[in-house]
Amino acid sequence: MLEDGAGHLWISTGAGISDFDPGSGRFRHYTARDGMAEGDYFVGSAYQSPDGSMYFGSFNSGLTMFHPATVRGDPHPPRWR
Repeated sequence: MLEDGAGHLWISTGAGISDFDPGSGRFRHYTARDGMAEGDYFVGSAYQSPDGSMYFGSFNSGLTMFHPATVRGDPHPPRWR
């Protein structure tokens, strides 16, 4: 688990990475459909660089790197037919 500059907690899970906003109590979960590595992430395999970039190690697909300030959720997810 890592904390970004905005106070959000980024948590590795068995199915992706979750962003928890303590202020609102909301979670946003990111999976392979959002560009994260497919599969499980290792517990304790996270690093935050001095510039704020985050790195999470996954069991199946290596390393996922992103900067939290650049992650944008889609407020209008596609409708399934």
